Amino acid sequence: MLKSIGVQWALAGHSERREIYGETDDYINAQCLKIIDEGMSVMLCIGESLAEFEQDLAGSVCAVQLKKGLRGIKKEDLNRVAIAYEPVWAIGECVLFRIKVLAYSCIIIAHNISFLYHNI
Repeated sequence: MLKSIGVQWALAGHSERREIYGETDDYINAQCLKIIDEGMSVMLCIGESLAEFEQDLAGSVCAVQLKKGLRGIKKEDLNRVAIAYEPVWAIGECVLFRIKVLAYSCIIIAHNISFLYHNI
């Protein structure tokens, strides 16, 4: 239905929906698969909470969300997937976002995608 009105991209896994509506990684994965199945592209949002960040769990949280979010998505469909790193603590908070956090997260994302899809 969305594609019929010109929608080409849809978000899945936005942190506020995870937090407010309790969307699970399995539910988000089903959204990703459906969006791709419907011929659209998906932006999979991943990111940790402030508590997880402070406990140095950002890499682990992002890796799990990424692995579960991409489950069942074929290698040939990856060109229709974008990953958005959006930590909950960086949205509307007065916590300074450091470039080294972003760089580390990009490395985690790239490493996990490479591992999941056998060194693409």
